[in-house]
Amino acid sequence: MNHCIYRTGALLLVIFTGIFMSSGCAHEYREDVWESITSLQQLNGTWTVLEYSGTANYPAAKYFEKNKVSLTDEDMIILYSINALEIFEETITYSVDDNSITEKSTSTVFFSGSDMDTAWQVIYGLSFQIGQMGNYAFDSDTYSIEYSWKYEYNIYDTKIKEILSQGWEINQFQTKIRDNKGIIIMAR
Repeated sequence: MNHCIYRTGALLLVIFTGIFMSSGCAHEYREDVWESITSLQQLNGTWTVLEYSGTANYPAAKYFEKNKVSLTDEDMIILYSINALEIFEETITYSVDDNSITEKSTSTVFFSGSDMDTAWQVIYGLSFQIGQMGNYAFDSDTYSIEYSWKYEYNIYDTKIKEILSQGWEINQFQTKIRDNKGIIIMAR
């Protein structure tokens, strides 16, 4: 009789544990379902452009080389001993109400290393050779440069047709956009 009680108790414990595990630990993860973007309304809002957002870490000389700044041998010696940490983000805001698109980009580069006072003078001087449009802000306390630009334009029927003809798709939650190659290019 005692064996029956123990077996029944064990069976009930297993059943309740299974019920608890299946309901309490259920994951709400679902695979994205994609549909073609057919209306600008689906894009309404602000999106982060993934290809142009993230961080990068490299020698300061590489930062200036990638921005096509000519460096002297002396600049190279100083800047290869300095580290550059770049944090960058680009967003696109589609506004259906205003029929406009706003593109905004921000990049902050933090420089660090030995003898930063000397290096900062070189960095500061070379930064004006980059020649990009936008605004620069220099912070001598943190040895950083913030660069930002913003571009706004109205969209007309031809631009809307161009955007919609790119073959982009949006997920069911309207949090991701992928291009016609299946690569996620924007997210909220």
